[in-house]
Amino acid sequence: ASLMAFKMNENHWNVLIDFMESHKEFARGQFVGPSGKTTQRKLWEELSGKLNSLGHGISKASGKMAKGKIYKCQICYL
Repeated sequence: ASLMAFKMNENHWNVLIDFMESHKEFARGQFVGPSGKTTQRKLWEELSGKLNSLGHGISKASGKMAKGKIYKCQICYL
């Protein structure tokens, strides 16, 4: 089955950037201590919930998923 990918619209980018600015350790991938992985997982769930609540952006049929790590790295350097 092919995966549906979509381009993020301005609302998605705004939520993502606000989230990264509010959670610097998440943006940098710096989770330490015994609860680090749990914290990271919870933040991913929170971010995905916020983005999913916005609905889909601009749809495009594609077998490739968006490269979230690239977006994440670009935002870290803004």
